[in-house]
Amino acid sequence: MDMERVLKTFGKDTVWLILEELSKGNATPTDLAKKFDMSIANIDNFMSKLADLSIVKKTRKIKKGRGRPFTEYSLDKGPIFIIIPQIGKKISLEANDEVIKELKELIKKNKGEYI
Repeated sequence: MDMERVLKTFGKDTVWLILEELSKGNATPTDLAKKFDMSIANIDNFMSKLADLSIVKKTRKIKKGRGRPFTEYSLDKGPIFIIIPQIGKKISLEANDEVIKELKELIKKNKGEYI
């Protein structure tokens, strides 16, 4: 995986807002565009980058009347990246159930704060 691409993608505040929203449940680019007062095209661009990194995945198509169906996205169990700028360390972990459980416990223990 290209770490520069990952860092560039996660350097955008909007990406973090999208991920936070998807952590609450599935959403379409239209839903997210309305929520963040952005264009659907801009959200689609972010979703495409996140899907390429296996961070989000398409879950289903939703047909609402005429026109093309909406694509719904959810978080994917892609790789987890931990970046510690103070020591210049970058870690990539495979996201399996055990790693996710340990990270959730660590975050809960630290009240969602950076360590």
